Amino acid sequence: MQHESHEQGRKAMLISLRVLSTAVVIGGLAFLAVHWSALPERIPTHFDFGGRADAWGGRGSLIVLAAAFVLLHGLLTVLQFFPGALNYPIEPTAANRRRAETIAVQMLAWLDLIVSALLGYLIVGTVQIAMRRWADLGAAFVPVVLLTLFGTIVVHLIRLMRVLRST
Repeated sequence: MQHESHEQGRKAMLISLRVLSTAVVIGGLAFLAVHWSALPERIPTHFDFGGRADAWGGRGSLIVLAAAFVLLHGLLTVLQFFPGALNYPIEPTAANRRRAETIAVQMLAWLDLIVSALLGYLIVGTVQIAMRRWADLGAAFVPVVLLTLFGTIVVHLIRLMRVLRST
């Protein structure tokens, strides 16, 4: 009974993460669409470690960013439904395969949300900087992105390795 409740909680968490990631993607694209006509011809196309724009180019580069946004979200979402196709650091056994795949799917769901939030913020920030509403993305942008991405990966890999080493 408790196992079923735990399993239902995990499924609910995954659904919530997928819905939230999709909402972030839709919101970022909607924000871009609403502001597209007001964008100047030159927009920031690259940012330094401090979040300051250090390269400028045509606003069409935002289309490339938006396409990457959709493609990465799509890829990370689809991969969640095929955990057996993923490479694992140690080959799962029949005894630990289900738990290993569950951890891998959870990691992909969290990474999808983090990457979606990153790219959504990047679209919003690029538009805001181009329209001279913001000076930069903020000094914390790159460190927060790196910590959340790699922190999520490390935590899930540690969990995964513990499961894969068990019999």
